[in-house]
This record gives sequence, structure tokens and C-alpha cells, in this order.
Amino acid sequence: MKSKKAQKWIKRMCLFFTIVMAVSAIDEFKNEKALAQNGVPATAKIVGIKKVGRKSAGIPKVQFTDRSNLQVETTIENRSGRSYKVGQNIEIVYHPDNPQQAKAKEALSYAGSGMLAGMGILFFAIWLFLIVKMKPKA
Repeated sequence: MKSKKAQKWIKRMCLFFTIVMAVSAIDEFKNEKALAQNGVPATAKIVGIKKVGRKSAGIPKVQFTDRSNLQVETTIENRSGRSYKVGQNIEIVYHPDNPQQAKAKEALSYAGSGMLAGMGILFFAIWLFLIVKMKPKA
């Protein structure tokens, strides 16, 4: 890098992304933990699959009855890429105050927060490297 201004900008962006990833990882972890601890289990029927791309397994649209006996229809994340079929029953967990917030029981993991934390650590490592390597020479 030739420009000190560019060096400062890169350092600041790495630090910014470190903070964003850390905050996102903590938020994702708290949401996953709350759903795992307080979520209400239910059996849902897949009523549709929204295709996202040619290689994507799609986003399942599910229908279930919540504990208030109300029919709920929502989509669930499909980070695993697992193939679902319309008419298939799956076990889900939904937020007690917001049944629209549901996940497949098998998808409850801390992989999302772990990935965000890993990216934050990577940006932090780059930032540290830049701080050490790009110290102004006395």
C-alpha cells in the first residue's frame, strides 16, 4: 500500500467488520439458545417449497397448529440444503410469542453463530496483522 489514507481505511474496515460479526454472532447465538430453551415443539406439514436457485433445495413453507389451536403458515430456514417434499411432516420448534418464527428441530444448532464468530476472528486477525505490519517506521 502506498497511501497512508488507504492503509487507515483498510484497518478501520477490518475493525468495523470484526465488530459487526461479533455483534451478529452474539445475536444469532441468543436467538438460537432462546428458541432451543423456550421453543414450543410441533409437527408441521410442508405445504410448498419456494425455489431460490437451480441448485438450491428451496425454502420449505410449513403449516402447523400452535398451542392456541390456531393454524400457522410460515417458511423455515433450510441452511442444510436438505430436500423436503410437499406433504412431508417434520418436527419444528416455534417461538411461543411469535409462531411465525419457526425452525426445523434438526436445524437447531449454533452453526450460524459459529460461522459469524469465525468470520469476526478472521477480520480481527487481519486487523492485527495490518496494525503490526503497517506500523510507521521511526
